[in-house]
Amino acid sequence: MHVNSCNSLDFHDVAVVGAGPAGCEASLAAAAAGASTICLTINLDAVALHPANPVLVDGTGDPRMRLLEELHGAGAALPGLLKEPGASIESGARTVIDRRVLGLAYKERLESANGLSPRQSLVTSISPGKGIWNVATSLGETFRAAAVVVAAGTYLNGVVTAGGVSTPGGRHGDIPANALACCIKSLGIAMERTTATSYPRLDSRSVDNAGDGLVPPDEAVLGELYGSDVDVDGNGAAALKQLRRRGGYSEGWITRLGYTVHHHILTADQVDPTLQALRQSGLFFAGKAAGSCNYTEAAALGFVAGKNAAALATGEADIKLTTNHIFITKLCRAVSRQQSRPVTIRIPPPGC
Repeated sequence: MHVNSCNSLDFHDVAVVGAGPAGCEASLAAAAAGASTICLTINLDAVALHPANPVLVDGTGDPRMRLLEELHGAGAALPGLLKEPGASIESGARTVIDRRVLGLAYKERLESANGLSPRQSLVTSISPGKGIWNVATSLGETFRAAAVVVAAGTYLNGVVTAGGVSTPGGRHGDIPANALACCIKSLGIAMERTTATSYPRLDSRSVDNAGDGLVPPDEAVLGELYGSDVDVDGNGAAALKQLRRRGGYSEGWITRLGYTVHHHILTADQVDPTLQALRQSGLFFAGKAAGSCNYTEAAALGFVAGKNAAALATGEADIKLTTNHIFITKLCRAVSRQQSRPVTIRIPPPGC
């Protein structure tokens, strides 16, 4: 089923749904493995632009550090996360990523990779045919692929709650992928609802004492601090009053309210450790849609799913992770088997 050109109008070896860290890594991994790949995302201007915690590694002992090192050694893209080839993650310190730089780095990779076609479209359904998958979009398009990777993040039946108001959305201001979620369930794949929380961002000029709970601003975000321990609720006025009662925040100003996304993820026992659905050959899941917790782990699942989807589509064997990939293997096995969701290797489940 392998084709050489990525410019086929409707057939690709691998179709990837979503372009967060998981979808980007899946697309780049599949294309690098020689599979013609299409990456479908709701908004190409928001590629890999995650809205929540910008902390990549939270100091010494965070297993995400080892996970990134393993991914780097295995050939994952990780643009904006690691420096030159051969470099290692700096140990012992909290590593804060620049969200916009990360997003632009992934977008550049998607647009320049051989054998990879990015496309802005909302996927509404995926359906199996005879050795092929049909991927339909809200624009009336249907793409065919030998394998599909679903990396839809927080968009599956997503509902955003902010300031006491709930609206449909995959993240704040974005539309959800409700039709796709219903389609996945119709394929006999079990899902459950979970939440992802983004805490408020504060104007750094308004804070007397940053304290341990405020993450320093991203390099490209001017003067915003991420309040990882600032737990306030209600509308803007109520949240601001709660904030200013806390020590060091008497003149605090909230630039962006925190919010929670309620969305669907796979339950346990829906995929095997290659991340292929147990009941649907050629269908793979990655990232939060597969049940993982944070962006580092989502990228790892995307890389594995993309490699294995390409292997199936081109008739190669599943990728074999060596003993040098302990954390990648552990994460994939946990996503396939662990009952408590979401899955993380960072701290004992179910915390993120």
